[in-house]
Amino acid sequence: MRQSKILLDSSAIQHNIQLIKNHAQNSEIIPVLKANAYGHGIDFYLKFYEELGFNRIAVAYLEEAEDLREKGFKGKILVLVPPTIGDLEDIIRLDLECSIDSFDLLDAISNQDFIIDLHLFVNTGMNRDGINIDRVEEFLEKAKRIESADIVGIMTHFADAEKCQNSFAKKQYEIFENLVKKLQENSHIFNLIHAQNSSGIFNLDCPICNAIRPGISLHGLLPNPNKAKEIGLKPVLELNSRVKNTYELKAGDTAGYSFKFIAQKDTRVAVIPIGYGDGLNTRLGNKAECLIKGKRYPIVGSVCMDLTLIDIGFDNVGIGDEVTLIGKSGNDEISVYEYADILELIPYEITTALKRRVERKLIFKS
Repeated sequence: MRQSKILLDSSAIQHNIQLIKNHAQNSEIIPVLKANAYGHGIDFYLKFYEELGFNRIAVAYLEEAEDLREKGFKGKILVLVPPTIGDLEDIIRLDLECSIDSFDLLDAISNQDFIIDLHLFVNTGMNRDGINIDRVEEFLEKAKRIESADIVGIMTHFADAEKCQNSFAKKQYEIFENLVKKLQENSHIFNLIHAQNSSGIFNLDCPICNAIRPGISLHGLLPNPNKAKEIGLKPVLELNSRVKNTYELKAGDTAGYSFKFIAQKDTRVAVIPIGYGDGLNTRLGNKAECLIKGKRYPIVGSVCMDLTLIDIGFDNVGIGDEVTLIGKSGNDEISVYEYADILELIPYEITTALKRRVERKLIFKS
């Protein structure tokens, strides 16, 4: 059995949920568990959220919703990326809610015998998803005449809610708020009004909204690490492996592929059973570090598909010793943000890259 594991701290999950609740006390929480729960592992999160009483979960795509149904989730599932006409049959079969921004999809729904719950996606300036403001009323008037279309929600998405001076997100919200108020005055009633993603929850007040869509914050992360620390979010994920083997090298010896590590002096390298086939970025080699017994050691050479090398010198490190790639060891910690900074990526890319073949395990830390 491979000894590389992802550990998920259930106490940190509960802590983060409570912080989110405190920031949006009158809002329904719609956990966004797309991309395998941002790489953390949908199986554990799904069971956990069911036990906590969440009856609506959001994903990006139909295939992710189908996976949730196959795993036994019977609550409401909102598909956030507006689907195509070709998805309609499966949306009905799986009893899904979906966002909508297409007159063509609305026309297709009019030919169905089943009522589909829809969330009207409004484009407030991000220009990626959503129907343009000037066609919203036309859309809603048409939807009113279609018995199989039930507009239960209205939504938008912010382009830069993670910034402290989020003037553009504020402008988007003002556009959205004014629109919703106007629609309500014209007798358009929505059960759910939502706009805030993780950063929006903590950076932007949206009083017109009665639901929120936390994603990465559920896992203790935000795009801005200082903001996450200020709020008190706790990272949920740890990534660990164990030393599989060690090799003694003489100065000038090479280890791994393509001569990317050549020993400058006599040393030892440890081999751990994890690599880019598990989601470890190849550019971490010769740049990043890991922790063994609370001490930092450099990751060296090529990160291989299944194995990675660490320069351990002649320290007391042997086969079976735990290696922390993400998480705490002793008094030190390697965070998702550290790897993201090294690779010039956003933290989302670090966790979502982690493959399903790495075993996940739910733990509880007091």
